[in-house]
Amino acid sequence: MISWLGSLRHHGQHHRWDLPIAKVWQQTPLESVYAVVFLDVIHYHIRSEGQIVKKAGSKFKLKMLGEALAWEYLRNVGIDGAKPDVHLCRFLSGSRMGNGNHTPATTKEVYDSVLELSKATKLSMTAIDNYIWSYCADGYGEVCTSETHCSICEIRQHCNYIK
Repeated sequence: MISWLGSLRHHGQHHRWDLPIAKVWQQTPLESVYAVVFLDVIHYHIRSEGQIVKKAGSKFKLKMLGEALAWEYLRNVGIDGAKPDVHLCRFLSGSRMGNGNHTPATTKEVYDSVLELSKATKLSMTAIDNYIWSYCADGYGEVCTSETHCSICEIRQHCNYIK
Protein backbone atom coordinates (compact mmCIF):
# COMPACT_ATOMS: atom_id res chain seq x y z
CA MET A 1 0.00 0.00 0.00
CA ILE A 2 2.86 2.39 0.71
CA SER A 3 4.46 2.40 -2.73
CA TRP A 4 1.72 4.56 -4.24
CA LEU A 5 1.67 7.28 -1.57
CA GLY A 6 4.57 9.23 -3.10
CA SER A 7 2.64 9.55 -6.34
CA LEU A 8 -0.32 11.02 -4.48
CA ARG A 9 1.93 13.55 -2.72
CA HIS A 10 3.39 14.63 -6.07
CA HIS A 11 0.01 14.75 -7.83
CA GLY A 12 -1.85 16.77 -5.18
CA GLN A 13 -0.28 20.12 -6.03
CA HIS A 14 -3.43 22.18 -5.39
CA HIS A 15 -4.60 20.88 -2.05
CA ARG A 16 -6.30 23.03 0.54
CA TRP A 17 -3.33 23.14 2.98
CA ASP A 18 -1.45 25.35 0.52
CA LEU A 19 -3.74 28.27 1.35
CA PRO A 20 -1.86 31.06 3.18
CA ILE A 21 -4.49 31.30 5.92
CA ALA A 22 -4.16 27.55 6.58
CA LYS A 23 -0.39 27.96 6.93
CA VAL A 24 -0.85 30.75 9.47
CA TRP A 25 -3.40 28.68 11.42
CA GLN A 26 -1.10 25.65 11.45
CA GLN A 27 1.68 27.74 13.01
CA THR A 28 -0.54 29.18 15.74
CA PRO A 29 0.45 27.62 19.08
CA LEU A 30 -2.20 25.74 21.01
CA GLU A 31 -3.38 27.12 24.31
CA SER A 32 -2.39 25.10 27.36
CA VAL A 33 -6.00 24.95 28.59
CA TYR A 34 -9.32 25.20 26.77
CA ALA A 35 -12.53 25.89 28.64
CA VAL A 36 -14.70 23.23 26.98
CA VAL A 37 -14.32 20.55 24.35
CA PHE A 38 -17.55 18.66 23.72
CA LEU A 39 -17.48 15.54 21.59
CA ASP A 40 -20.67 13.77 20.79
CA VAL A 41 -21.21 10.08 20.14
CA ILE A 42 -21.86 8.58 16.76
CA HIS A 43 -25.14 6.93 15.84
CA TYR A 44 -24.73 3.57 14.14
CA HIS A 45 -27.17 1.62 12.03
CA ILE A 46 -26.72 -2.11 12.56
CA ARG A 47 -28.48 -5.18 11.26
CA SER A 48 -30.12 -7.16 14.04
CA GLU A 49 -32.35 -10.17 13.34
CA GLY A 50 -32.98 -9.02 9.78
CA GLN A 51 -33.87 -5.43 10.80
CA ILE A 52 -31.88 -2.20 10.63
CA VAL A 53 -31.62 -0.82 14.19
CA LYS A 54 -30.25 2.57 15.25
CA LYS A 55 -27.77 2.44 18.13
CA ALA A 56 -26.11 5.29 19.99
CA GLY A 57 -24.22 5.84 23.20
CA SER A 58 -25.87 9.13 24.20
CA LYS A 59 -29.31 10.67 24.37
CA PHE A 60 -27.60 14.00 23.60
CA LYS A 61 -26.68 13.11 20.03
CA LEU A 62 -26.39 16.19 17.82
CA LYS A 63 -28.25 15.72 14.56
CA MET A 64 -26.13 15.72 11.40
CA LEU A 65 -22.86 15.16 13.28
CA GLY A 66 -21.49 11.96 11.84
CA GLU A 67 -18.06 10.39 11.87
CA ALA A 68 -16.61 12.46 9.03
CA LEU A 69 -17.68 15.77 10.58
CA ALA A 70 -16.52 14.70 14.04
CA TRP A 71 -13.09 13.80 12.63
CA GLU A 72 -12.93 17.10 10.73
CA TYR A 73 -13.44 18.91 14.02
CA LEU A 74 -10.86 16.77 15.83
CA ARG A 75 -8.27 17.40 13.12
CA ASN A 76 -8.97 21.14 13.22
CA VAL A 77 -8.15 21.22 16.93
CA GLY A 78 -4.89 19.38 16.36
CA ILE A 79 -5.71 15.69 16.83
CA ASP A 80 -4.06 13.53 14.19
CA GLY A 81 -6.49 11.31 12.37
CA ALA A 82 -8.29 10.49 9.14
CA LYS A 83 -11.72 11.81 8.22
CA PRO A 84 -13.77 8.90 6.81
CA ASP A 85 -15.51 10.97 4.15
CA VAL A 86 -16.83 9.72 0.83
CA HIS A 87 -13.44 10.15 -0.88
CA LEU A 88 -11.39 8.14 1.63
CA CYS A 89 -14.09 5.48 2.00
CA ARG A 90 -14.22 5.03 -1.79
CA PHE A 91 -10.44 5.19 -2.35
CA LEU A 92 -9.57 2.81 0.51
CA SER A 93 -12.34 0.34 -0.29
CA GLY A 94 -11.51 -3.27 -1.14
CA SER A 95 -12.54 -2.59 -4.74
CA ARG A 96 -9.98 0.19 -5.17
CA MET A 97 -6.78 0.74 -3.15
CA GLY A 98 -7.70 -0.83 0.17
CA ASN A 99 -7.15 -4.25 1.68
CA GLY A 100 -10.56 -4.46 3.35
CA ASN A 101 -13.65 -6.38 2.36
CA HIS A 102 -16.08 -3.49 2.05
CA THR A 103 -17.07 -1.08 -0.70
CA PRO A 104 -17.08 1.63 0.41
CA ALA A 105 -14.55 1.07 3.19
CA THR A 106 -15.81 1.19 6.75
CA THR A 107 -14.65 3.88 9.16
CA LYS A 108 -12.42 1.31 10.87
CA GLU A 109 -10.89 0.22 7.54
CA VAL A 110 -10.14 3.86 6.66
CA TYR A 111 -8.61 4.56 10.06
CA ASP A 112 -6.55 1.34 10.08
CA SER A 113 -5.29 1.88 6.52
CA VAL A 114 -4.27 5.49 7.14
CA LEU A 115 -2.66 4.56 10.48
CA GLU A 116 -0.63 1.82 8.73
CA LEU A 117 0.52 4.31 6.07
CA SER A 118 1.36 6.87 8.75
CA LYS A 119 3.53 4.43 10.69
CA ALA A 120 5.31 3.23 7.56
CA THR A 121 5.97 6.68 6.09
CA LYS A 122 6.30 8.80 9.25
CA LEU A 123 3.74 11.20 7.76
CA SER A 124 0.84 12.32 9.91
CA MET A 125 -2.51 10.68 9.40
CA THR A 126 -3.90 14.13 8.60
CA ALA A 127 -1.35 14.59 5.81
CA ILE A 128 -2.14 11.19 4.29
CA ASP A 129 -5.86 11.95 4.50
CA ASN A 130 -5.20 15.23 2.69
CA TYR A 131 -3.15 13.59 -0.08
CA ILE A 132 -5.86 11.00 -0.74
CA TRP A 133 -8.64 13.60 -0.53
CA SER A 134 -6.77 15.87 -2.96
CA TYR A 135 -6.31 12.99 -5.39
CA CYS A 136 -10.01 12.20 -5.38
CA ALA A 137 -11.99 15.42 -4.90
CA ASP A 138 -13.74 17.36 -7.62
CA GLY A 139 -11.88 20.57 -8.36
CA TYR A 140 -8.61 19.08 -7.11
CA GLY A 141 -7.03 15.86 -8.42
CA GLU A 142 -10.27 14.41 -9.84
CA VAL A 143 -8.58 11.07 -10.53
CA CYS A 144 -10.31 8.57 -8.29
CA THR A 145 -13.80 10.07 -8.17
CA SER A 146 -17.13 8.23 -8.34
CA GLU A 147 -16.41 8.00 -12.07
CA THR A 148 -12.90 6.60 -12.27
CA HIS A 149 -10.24 8.13 -14.51
CA CYS A 150 -7.93 5.12 -14.56
CA SER A 151 -6.20 6.18 -17.77
CA ILE A 152 -4.63 9.19 -16.00
CA CYS A 153 -4.09 7.50 -12.64
CA GLU A 154 -0.41 7.34 -11.69
CA ILE A 155 -0.97 4.46 -9.27
CA ARG A 156 -3.39 2.27 -11.27
CA GLN A 157 -0.99 -0.69 -11.20
CA HIS A 158 -1.66 -0.95 -7.44
CA CYS A 159 -5.44 -0.66 -7.73
CA ASN A 160 -8.00 -3.45 -7.39
CA TYR A 161 -10.54 -1.68 -9.61
CA ILE A 162 -11.70 -3.80 -12.53
CA LYS A 163 -11.70 -1.61 -15.62
